[in-house]
Parts: sequence; C-alpha cells; structure tokens
Amino acid sequence: MTERFRTRPFEIEAIQWTGDNIVAVLHFIDAGSSTNIVNINCPADRSKGWIDIPGESGTTRTAVGDWITRGSDGRLGSCKADLFDATFEPASP
Repeated sequence: MTERFRTRPFEIEAIQWTGDNIVAVLHFIDAGSSTNIVNINCPADRSKGWIDIPGESGTTRTAVGDWITRGSDGRLGSCKADLFDATFEPASP
C-alpha cells in the first residue's frame, strides 16, 4: 500500500551562480564557515564557469544558473535551477 508524503517546511539561504557574481558567491560561501573549501573555475567566458562544492556524499559541480544553498546546519549544497524553483519559494520576512 502506498502513502503520500510532503516535505517538512524549512528555510535555507541561497544564492544563484550567474558567472558574474563571484564576489557575492565567495562572501556567501565564507559566511557559513571557514571550513567551506570550494574549487572555482571562472574563465573569461563567464557562462562556462563552475564551482565544485564538497559534501558528505562527494563533490557537486555547480554550473552557471544553479543555486548554491546553505542549510541550517551550515552545510553547502548545490541545486539545479529548475529543481530549486519547483522546491523553494521566498520566505516571509
């Protein structure tokens, strides 16, 4: 027999990687913890840039347009834009 489930409501912090917002992304990553070490490739053609974010289950490559997330535990993650848009909505102030 199947059952229905929904996600529990929770809030995250996130920034979308545009390829041009490297300073904002670095501030976001650094604000979470001094232990967040990422590998950033920001070539002249910003649309081809990427960021590797290490996590518990391996490294996630964040492409331009993806979202970098930080949960309440401070851990960084990455989420494709379409999944992010389907999952999250702006939190009330």
